[in-house]
Amino acid sequence: KWPKVVVQFEDISNDHCFLLLSRYRHQYRCFNDDIQGTGAVVLAGLLNAIKIIDAHKNSSDINIKNSSDMKDMKIMMVGAGRAAIGIADVICTYLQSNCGMKAEEAISKFWFVDSRGLIHTGRDDYLHGDMLDYKKKYARKEKYKKEMKKLEEIVDEVKPECLMGVSGQPGTFTQPIISSMCSHNENPIIFALSNPTDHSECSASDAIQWSNGKCIFAAGSPFPPVQYENKSIKIGQANNVYIFPGLGLGASLCQARKITDGMIIEAAKALSEFTPSSLLSAHRCLYPPLSKLHKITAHIAKRVMEKAYEEEDVICDLPRPSSLDDFISEHQYFPPS
Repeated sequence: KWPKVVVQFEDISNDHCFLLLSRYRHQYRCFNDDIQGTGAVVLAGLLNAIKIIDAHKNSSDINIKNSSDMKDMKIMMVGAGRAAIGIADVICTYLQSNCGMKAEEAISKFWFVDSRGLIHTGRDDYLHGDMLDYKKKYARKEKYKKEMKKLEEIVDEVKPECLMGVSGQPGTFTQPIISSMCSHNENPIIFALSNPTDHSECSASDAIQWSNGKCIFAAGSPFPPVQYENKSIKIGQANNVYIFPGLGLGASLCQARKITDGMIIEAAKALSEFTPSSLLSAHRCLYPPLSKLHKITAHIAKRVMEKAYEEEDVICDLPRPSSLDDFISEHQYFPPS
């Protein structure tokens, strides 16, 4: 009935979301915002965090266009639902397409922690076949104690550079955990991504105070600026609203018959590059102002369209316009003033 529509899956249970996405993503113009949208917005923030670390290490200005690859980074995910798996899947795709990694090598950069502790192949639910399939691929193969449940103990053992919370459990990132992250990282990356605010793994203020201003922080919920050492630090929010309007608009306008991993990665890179260097350097704020959302959407839509026209396995039913900027401007919705 509506052959040009873009279908956005949202709030589908963990039992069904991965199956539905894999079943339909290569047949129709669709994506899952909880999985791919979340993954893209977090990847954008992670790329910007690495730019800040690069500039600090090299005593140089921040390069908006480029960051070093993350091939040596250990990433710990606290929570193992659709958002957490989506984040890891998108980052793994990036590691393969942009850093030259094999799939197994990319997966090996992740340590997942769920309500039962560290996910690994020696755990009872893995051994008895009770672990959910989407978790199994991220199960660590090293020999750990059967049940490593305490997050502080796991952080001390693994020593990750990046700690991401998607657990929905407030207060998960305690002061000892933040201190542990700082003990083996000069600038630990802390993403407390659960929302709403009262479900966040820690507050922005706590993360910055407990790390003595060292951490690079982003949240899934809005936090006010944090006052630290006579500075007002703006806090970036990893909000999917940065991604899905531009991704959907770009896919719709070029009439790509499917939305590929390459288009998702391109949306993330476009968002990363839109964040002003002044925000990154002065505030370590990883995302641009939401007030710029209309321009961000057009910017991402253009990059998504360029990628769709470039990829050999994507058929676009609309021939490429002579000017993508003009074409997007003509078709983007502007609410009445």
